[in-house]
Amino acid sequence: MVMKAKARLIGALALATAGVAVQVPAGPAQATIVCPIGYVCLQPEHSPSNQLILIKEGDRQAFPGGVEVAAVSNQTKLNYCVSSHPYNYGLAPRQQVVRSHTVLAVGPSNYCLT
Repeated sequence: MVMKAKARLIGALALATAGVAVQVPAGPAQATIVCPIGYVCLQPEHSPSNQLILIKEGDRQAFPGGVEVAAVSNQTKLNYCVSSHPYNYGLAPRQQVVRSHTVLAVGPSNYCLT
């Protein structure tokens, strides 16, 4: 008799909790850039058309006054140095950085002064 009561209690608890769902708020989604192979791509922060700035593998590009970007992706075989504000950083092949910052220049380099 005690076993039947326990089984009924467990069954009732299972039915009672079956419809309960816990919703966990999603964290901020990180944007990803669809960047063609052979380029470094910059996603401008306030681009109405979401048009990327493309820099061909091996090329350097300066942005006098800087360009505000949301993300930078390196789809080349070379290491790149990104001169930016608030700091410079190296970007290895197939690496992407997603954060708001101002890019001043981008160029291939194995060394990047920070």
